[in-house]
Amino acid sequence: EGINNKLKLIKRRGYGLRNFRNFWVRSMLSWHLVC
Repeated sequence: EGINNKLKLIKRRGYGLRNFRNFWVRSMLSWHLVC
């Protein structure tokens, strides 16, 4: 449940990103900051 919430939060934060690589980098950064 907690992992799903984190993924949804990352998707919401990355909504405006055009490039998938930028989304991936941001998701990895936010994942490490949250955990």
